[in-house]
Amino acid sequence: MSLLILMLCLIFFGGLLFLVTQNGSPVDVVVLFASYRQVPLSVVMTLSLLAGIGFTALISFLDGARLRLQNRRLRRQVGRLEVEIQQLNRAGTKTEAAKVSTVSPPRDYSST
Repeated sequence: MSLLILMLCLIFFGGLLFLVTQNGSPVDVVVLFASYRQVPLSVVMTLSLLAGIGFTALISFLDGARLRLQNRRLRRQVGRLEVEIQQLNRAGTKTEAAKVSTVSPPRDYSST
């Protein structure tokens, strides 16, 4: 599966590299309140690609942090539940031991 992902990434970035090298025409760019005149289109495409990669990395980092926090919370919950199970097992064995000691052994009917 990782080989497939690697191949798809190489094809995608190869295609983008081809498009960037083929588009060197100057364009005017307006970003919020700033305007830039005669910027090569290849530079605009490259900056857009890098901005997309940065945004994706930020989203991935935040999602990973959320998952780590959730895993930590679940591990603590599992630990508490394991302690509770152990306590219930100890309490259960004490009551079973009390029940077993008061019960008389079964009568052997074959000898009568």
